[in-house]
Amino acid sequence: MTQVVVLDKLGTFLVINALEINAKEFIKNLQDAIEIEEFKIEFSHFVETAMMTYKTPETKEEGAKKEINIEKKIDNLIQKYGEFLDTQKDKNKTKEINQKIDELKSKSVDSSKILKTQLYSLKKGHCFGFAITHAIFNLTNESDLEKWERQLLAIANWNEEYGTLSEIKTILEKSERELIPDILSDKKSTESLPLQILDEKESLPLQKIMENALNYILFNHASSKEGFQDIFPKGINQSCIMKPDAHKNTLPESKTDSKSKPEVEIIKSFFECTNLDKTDGKYKIKTIKKRTCFSGCFTKEMLTQLLDEKNFSDTICLLHSLGHTICASYKNTAWILYDPNYDHTSLAKFHKKGSKEEIATEIIKILRNSIAIEISSLQEDKIINTQIYESLVKNFSTQLLKENGLFQLIMYNSETLIHILEIAESKDQVELRKAIANALVKIDRNSNTGFMEIVKQVKLAIPILFKLIVSKENEEIREALSQALIKKNRWGDSGLDCLIDNSPDALFEIFRLIQSSGLSGSKSIIAIQNIINDYLNQKDNCGNVKFFKLLKNSNIITELFKLAEDKNQDTLRKNIIIAFNQVSKYEGIGFLNLLKKANESLQALFHLAEIDGNVSKSITDILLKLDAFNAPIVCTFLNNEKSFLELIKFAEIKDHHEMRKSIIIGLTQIDNYGQTGLALIINKFPEYFSKVCNLVGTDEPLCANIIDTLLKENKWELSLFSTLLKNTTALKELIDFVDRNNINDWKKKITTSLFNPHRFWSLGIINVIKNSPVSLPKFYRWIELNRDFASPIIDMLKRTDKWGFTSFYQLLKKSPETLSFLFQLAEANEEIKNTISELLIKPDVYKATGISRIAKNPELLSGVFKCFFPELIEYIKNHDNADLQNDIASAFKFAIQTENGLTDVMQILAKRYQDGLTGWDLINKFAPNHKIKIVKVIVEKLTKLSRDQLIKYSDNLNCTFFADKSLMNPGRSVRSEGSAQQATTSSSARIAHAP
Repeated sequence: MTQVVVLDKLGTFLVINALEINAKEFIKNLQDAIEIEEFKIEFSHFVETAMMTYKTPETKEEGAKKEINIEKKIDNLIQKYGEFLDTQKDKNKTKEINQKIDELKSKSVDSSKILKTQLYSLKKGHCFGFAITHAIFNLTNESDLEKWERQLLAIANWNEEYGTLSEIKTILEKSERELIPDILSDKKSTESLPLQILDEKESLPLQKIMENALNYILFNHASSKEGFQDIFPKGINQSCIMKPDAHKNTLPESKTDSKSKPEVEIIKSFFECTNLDKTDGKYKIKTIKKRTCFSGCFTKEMLTQLLDEKNFSDTICLLHSLGHTICASYKNTAWILYDPNYDHTSLAKFHKKGSKEEIATEIIKILRNSIAIEISSLQEDKIINTQIYESLVKNFSTQLLKENGLFQLIMYNSETLIHILEIAESKDQVELRKAIANALVKIDRNSNTGFMEIVKQVKLAIPILFKLIVSKENEEIREALSQALIKKNRWGDSGLDCLIDNSPDALFEIFRLIQSSGLSGSKSIIAIQNIINDYLNQKDNCGNVKFFKLLKNSNIITELFKLAEDKNQDTLRKNIIIAFNQVSKYEGIGFLNLLKKANESLQALFHLAEIDGNVSKSITDILLKLDAFNAPIVCTFLNNEKSFLELIKFAEIKDHHEMRKSIIIGLTQIDNYGQTGLALIINKFPEYFSKVCNLVGTDEPLCANIIDTLLKENKWELSLFSTLLKNTTALKELIDFVDRNNINDWKKKITTSLFNPHRFWSLGIINVIKNSPVSLPKFYRWIELNRDFASPIIDMLKRTDKWGFTSFYQLLKKSPETLSFLFQLAEANEEIKNTISELLIKPDVYKATGISRIAKNPELLSGVFKCFFPELIEYIKNHDNADLQNDIASAFKFAIQTENGLTDVMQILAKRYQDGLTGWDLINKFAPNHKIKIVKVIVEKLTKLSRDQLIKYSDNLNCTFFADKSLMNPGRSVRSEGSAQQATTSSSARIAHAP
């Protein structure tokens, strides 16, 4: 009756324990002592009855056991427990208690999921935990080992009845024992307690024995795959639990004394135990200080040599096959072997003793010949002899690799494996190289090959292995590699999958192997080449394309493309094209993933496309395919500047017209978010807009695509064109682009768009004025080419918002500099001129005229008077509007504030308009009531000027209001020549006495 029996009994105990914990929580809510006692009795009866249904059947055959469905067992127990709780609700319990019962039923269902996992793990065997526990108790003293074996004996012979868990079991027949202090108590003492002589036997309740066994076996089993991994420290596993330096922990600095107690990194083994220190007779927590392993495939003679009495004394010695662990020791001149699968129902059968030869025979009988011997010591000064193993490695390397020897070397002696591979480089090691070839394709119980385990666990061995593979005379190893690359393990992963996942850099070695001129034509090389070719288009069990695995490393993809450049690699190139178009269940199309994950390989890809037109055509076709957001794949290039430039560089090649076409069409398509690739370029890489224009060239359909996309407004009434106008470089490129194609229809569309305000009242022409004023003359010529250019401008100026304000007023407020350009257009077009003059004198919703709103900008006022002076004066004549007349008078005052403004006004007054009338004549004729005000503001300005400044205006002065006789005093005249200062002074005096 092996460990399976013990584990099964522990599983039964776990089920009972889980039900007890649940029941205890219910008891806390009961107030009546009688109710509590009654519930306990009923619960005990329920557990006893329920568990008997699943009692392990008794059998005389060792290891025989009825198979019980674990999940069904738990589900039935939880169901019965729920029914039991329902009976409690029927016994006139309070509403609060009944609610608690319902909560417990729900909680028991949740905990059953964890319980199922734990019980399932117990069914799989815990030989590792059994072996370590046995070894450590054997290391201390005989009484500790006897106590441990008697506890296992009690568990194995338990009748699985609930009531017997409280029975007291004898765990030590002797009357003498050593007491171990409770090092986890509040005292934190590590002092030893003296030996005590007891008259009675040492005993423990069976329930406590069960708890002890679970703690020892499960923790020391150290498998993260089991259902008890929550109790393990992070990083612990069976291969590292005994390593002296596997557990690294940081002790924080002291909050009160950081100088003397700074932060410290503690390095020790995961394994620790409380052990008697023979030097001072005190119990202390000890960890592993030394660890040595000997592994490989051993003959009985070799194993007998390795069973060194000194190595196996005062140490923890574990012996491993690939699926089982036992322990051995040499103590009191005797060899002891413990196998967790020995009968645990009798003390006489727990372990075996014998001579070294007998123990070696028994070990091979249990583990067979592929063995790892792990020797660990709690003592710093323990000397472990390694000379015998080193001699075996030197003289019997071939034997060590046989059967599953390679796997043992990988797990326990990786440095030895590397040394064996180096030995194999010698020309006379033919047999060793054959052994390596056989070992590479050998499989373990998970169907992992030796090659898989090397690439996963011994990366340093890979370069040395490939040295052997590339040697011309080692065809057998190359054959083994070709087989190992395609063999699959139990999860469906091939050797090549394993290599890519764990040691992707080894692919470079394979690529070099394929390209090796000395091995071309070799059967094994052809096979490896075919494996690479086929791999590109395979899918895993989840529907993911395996080609995507390669995309994790741009260097690998680059080398793959370079490999495909070989003229003999037609199949590889075809498969690359197929891989680009493969669609993965979760990751989309292959080429799109290339852009996202390995865009650094694009240069190599485009070089390959230059060599093979089929690759180029494939890329061209793929550019217009859509991603998950309905955007062409060409737009993905814009996520990376370097990728975008590589694409443009390739597309600019003379023969690549179709690719250029695909790029432009793709960039102008709209995705699910209403965005285009062209928008991304203008917003993200405006300096590269010229490159897009260069791709278009003079192709009219493509040109039309670009122009229409630029001018199309989005839902915010914004166009790309308005964004492009903010960038001087991009704007210049657009102008050159349109001029180069010289299509008036596009010029018309663009110039119309310049005056098309969106909802935020921003005009394209404003951006031109701000960002690229040098472009205005060219735009002006375009506007003149458009015979109907006045209509959209007039419509724009008159457009009103919901508050009744016109676009013209918005321009006065937000972008008055635009008016200068509009005035220029007004001089060329009578309709625009009439519209602006009308808007200048028309009051808005706040009764303010355009003149009054623009009055504070002297530079613009000069432009207003230059363009619209006759119209303004005539309006005064025909409309009795005092406010407007005052606005115009005030405007004159503002206009002459600057020297240039005064010059402009004087020139306007002296200028001759229709019928030969000067500006002053027009004022005198149409606004005689205002000429005094106008003269007054001008004179006030003139009186503040110097002599030299006034001389500059003398001609204009004499040609304007000084020629007006009505402004002179009787009997006096103003000479046409003379001192401007005198004229001004006289004029000022005359004005003062004017009627």
